[in-house]
Amino acid sequence: MKNYIVVSFFYFVLFLASCSQTKPVATLKPRELKQITNQQLFDSIITNYGKYETFTAKFSAQLVNPKPIQIKGTIRIQKDSIIWVSITPALNIEAVRCIITPDSIKYINRIDKSYYEGGYEIIQKIAGVPMNYKALQSVLLNEMIFYPFENVIDTAQMFQTYQISKRKNDLVAQNYTFKERRSLGSRRTDSSTVFQSMNIQFDCFRVSEFEIIDDAKNLKVQTKYSFFSIIDSIAFPKILTFEVKSHKKRMEFLLNFEKVEFNIEQTYPFSVNTKYKQIK
Repeated sequence: MKNYIVVSFFYFVLFLASCSQTKPVATLKPRELKQITNQQLFDSIITNYGKYETFTAKFSAQLVNPKPIQIKGTIRIQKDSIIWVSITPALNIEAVRCIITPDSIKYINRIDKSYYEGGYEIIQKIAGVPMNYKALQSVLLNEMIFYPFENVIDTAQMFQTYQISKRKNDLVAQNYTFKERRSLGSRRTDSSTVFQSMNIQFDCFRVSEFEIIDDAKNLKVQTKYSFFSIIDSIAFPKILTFEVKSHKKRMEFLLNFEKVEFNIEQTYPFSVNTKYKQIK
């Protein structure tokens, strides 16, 4: 049970429908979507992120890996600076607390009286997907992400290389069409093609799904966002699912944000009991 709580916490960190009837003002009109340029779409998505410096939410979540595990807790984010998470699996008694910065990860496990201080290699060890702070924050805040997660990427420049197509309720931006990917993959048995795709709802210009397939690593990562509602003029999803498939593991994480607030004053307390044992 102790290990499940710690593992489920990190899967939450990795990751963690349609818009509601009250929608934000889109930057483009429907008739303009057929001629939308990469720059127009990129700018529209960024604009609809909204302007805020802090984020806080209560959440409940289920990890399936392979058995379902239920957890709940609180997350606080100071954008581009700190991700703070407290997990309370039962009776509102905290089991795990974590603080993540661009340079380090620290967590306390109150159940077995231990703590960890180190780098992002622990995420790759547990989940098999190397990431950095920016990728973690983007997944949690429903922002665009680009693979490989651990790299610093000029997102505006990369988005210019994507191809855009229109569907019934959304736009799809992808670095290769499915036909192109099949063609590239058939040229060699150990294809190094990395396919990246994201769906954008054009009624609120928020990312509703992203998918990444790394053929060389036999890795597939998929995140979906649903049940958007308007909070302080920002369309934000109440539910996200994060799924990882590889030759070594398969897991799915479902997270439900029960209360979301922006730009409120918050603290990020973190202190280690001197009696706790450090995990190497």
